[in-house]
This record gives sequence, structure tokens and C-alpha cells, in this order.
Amino acid sequence: MMEQHPSASKELTGLPGRRRLLVRSLLVSVLLLVAACGGNLTAGGLTETEVRVSGDAPDPPPPGALPVFSSPWTQSDDDDDDDDADEAEGEIEADFLLFLERPDGSLLRLTDQEVQVDLDIRGEQEVSAVVRTVPAERYTALRVVFSEIEVEIDEGLVIDGQPLTGSVSVDVELEGLTVVRPLELDFSDGEREELLLDLNTRSWITAVDPEQLQVSAQAFADAIRVEAR
Repeated sequence: MMEQHPSASKELTGLPGRRRLLVRSLLVSVLLLVAACGGNLTAGGLTETEVRVSGDAPDPPPPGALPVFSSPWTQSDDDDDDDDADEAEGEIEADFLLFLERPDGSLLRLTDQEVQVDLDIRGEQEVSAVVRTVPAERYTALRVVFSEIEVEIDEGLVIDGQPLTGSVSVDVELEGLTVVRPLELDFSDGEREELLLDLNTRSWITAVDPEQLQVSAQAFADAIRVEAR
């Protein structure tokens, strides 16, 4: 993630709206330029890579795990908290950039510009964010830089016993919210690889402040899940 000097942060927050947008565009451009500078594009061959996105994909079972069946006698109090979001319905819109991270920390950009996805929050659909041919080599993380996340709750979300509907946003700073998820990827020439970016909406939407209608960046970032499949 590009480091920002504390004094620069103060200057940015005081800029008028149009100038803030210009500075933000310049920051994104610099990050993309840095990401484009590393790596030999053809030394080990090429791999087609797709990143798909879900609003809330089912959690994969641990290797070798048996199916678990719940009943009123086996449910815990924590399960009741999860139920607050289980019936929630609505849509999530997210804008972001995607990068693969190499073992030396250098970045390979997957998106030339910000991607915007619109998904249901129940995870009933997936969309393709990007399909890109990349060098067939080892990567150790997927880096996602979010600029905006908004959820429109239609029904079913209950906070402190009260139903909540309408627009909920994640509190993203001007410089964006960077989420890095470690992965062990060793791409081979000619193969096709697929990654899933799970926004895991129903696990963090219950952290919304019902007065501000915002979710903290930390609560959102902690819930993001990435898997290779």
C-alpha cells in the first residue's frame, strides 16, 4: 500500500470536493504506475486469471469436515446474533482496484481502472470482476483497494430489536481502504486460475451504527475473504 505523509493527509481533507477528486485520481494513477513496473511478463509463461466477486458466499467447510446440523438445542447465543442478518435482503455496490502481490512485495495490477460490482447481499449471484493474462509465477496475496462500498437494505435487517432499511455505507477514507489477503498461488504456464473475492456482507452489516448508517472500515475489512478455486 502506498504510504502517505501525515501532513499530506491533513492537506487532502481540507481540499474542495473537485480538487479532492483530482488528487484521488492522481493517487490511483501513481499506484497503478508503481504496480506496472515490476516483473518479467513472459519469463515463465502466461496464465489466464479470473477474479469473481460474491456479496456473501457460503463459508467453505474445513478439509475433511463432516456436515453439521443445527437444532434449537444446539444453537448458541452467538448464533442468535448471526440471525439478525440472515434474513436481510438488499444489494451491495463496491468500487475497487485489484492487484496480485509477489513474494518480494511488488504488485501486478489486474485492473486498469476501478471496477464497480452490484450484487445481492445474500450471495445468490457472482459476477466476474476481471479476466486477465498474467505471468505464470508465484504470488503471495491478493490486494484490493476499495474506494466506495454502499449497501441498500430492502428488508430483514434488525438492529437492537428495530428493523433497519435504506442506504448503509462503509466509512472509507479519501485515500481508499486497502485489504490484503495472503494466498499461496503458484501459477503454471497455460493454466487457468480463478479467485473468489467474498464481500461477506451479512457478517459485517450488523455492525452498522443505526444513527449514522455507517459501518467502520475495520469491521468491513476484517470480514473480507479470498479463496483460490
